Amino acid sequence: MDCVTDCEFLTTLEVARHLRVTPRQVAILAASGRLPFVRQGRLLRFPRQAWETWLAQQNAAALASLGEGTAHAA
Repeated sequence: MDCVTDCEFLTTLEVARHLRVTPRQVAILAASGRLPFVRQGRLLRFPRQAWETWLAQQNAAALASLGEGTAHAA
């Protein structure tokens, strides 16, 4: 599949709302290479599949850093 023509894309504002950050912070994440994106002219677009994969990886890393998955006494 050619993602540039066949994928659904999220806007910077949509990603910002999901992450509860400003659109500027999303642009900074993208510019730093930490968030997958493509350019459409001056606009940043985020392929939904790549975004969902990135988000799952971030969630897994956050849970691992908290020690989730270990047995806790009730």
